[in-house]
Parts: sequence; C-alpha cells; structure tokens
Amino acid sequence: MPNAREFRLKTSNEANFRAFFEFEALFVILNEDDSHEYYLDEQGRMFKLDNAAAFTVRQTTVLYFDGSPLGRFFVPDINAPLNAVGYNWYGLKAYLSMIQRFSEFDETVLYEAYSALEKQYPKALTQYYDKCIRIRKEPCRRFLHEIKDWR
Repeated sequence: MPNAREFRLKTSNEANFRAFFEFEALFVILNEDDSHEYYLDEQGRMFKLDNAAAFTVRQTTVLYFDGSPLGRFFVPDINAPLNAVGYNWYGLKAYLSMIQRFSEFDETVLYEAYSALEKQYPKALTQYYDKCIRIRKEPCRRFLHEIKDWR
C-alpha cells in the first residue's frame, strides 16, 4: 500500500480506535498467534497486515492440503486444530469481570488507607484518587450496559 504509515493507538481518531479493538477481537476469534501489525492508508483508515497465522493454519496444514505425505503425518486429524479454541483468550473472566468488579467497587474501603497516605502527602492527592475512582466507575457501568444491550 503506497504511503502507508504505522498506526499508533495513542494518537488515533475515534473510528480507528474502535477498529483497533475490533481487529484485536478478530485476532482472538480467528486464532491468530503471530503479530499485531496495524497501519494507516493514505486516507488515514486503519488496516491490518499479516493474518498468515489465522484460522489455525500452519505450515503442516498447508502440507496436508498440498497432499504431501508429511502433512498427513503431522496432521492426522485436520479438524483437531479447529477445535483448539483457547477460550481463556476471550477474556470473559479476566477482562469483563474486572470491569464489572470495578463498576461495583465500594471506594469507602480505601478511606483508612487515605488517612495513612495523608500523613505523608497532601490531602489533595487522596481526594484526587477518590475522585478518579468515582469517575471511572460510570464508564465501566455504561460499557457493561452497552454490551448487554448489544445483542
């Protein structure tokens, strides 16, 4: 692609920010395992390179489909790799549960720690931490509501 440039999440626009996470979800769904190469085209639209390791296709898989005896030796059941889903990468328990837990976090449990912190640092710091946590809980709740309503 002429004039392609490397994508940077830090400076992306809203459309490319969303596209990045959509591509990352596809990375998991299609069982990729090699790279996360994202670029922008001349119009600033994001695209992904190198999906060669998607669909659980390996060199042995190619040998199998080419009819090579080695392919049949290494891949006696061609459907076996398809069933190796790696569900733990979907993040349901790790990623979404953390968002859920944070959205319900009772920040009052930190008040004792804040008191101890205020012995060394200005009270403004603990107020800042408290405000940050309170503010961040709402986007977590909104996100969980959006994915619930998405279906």
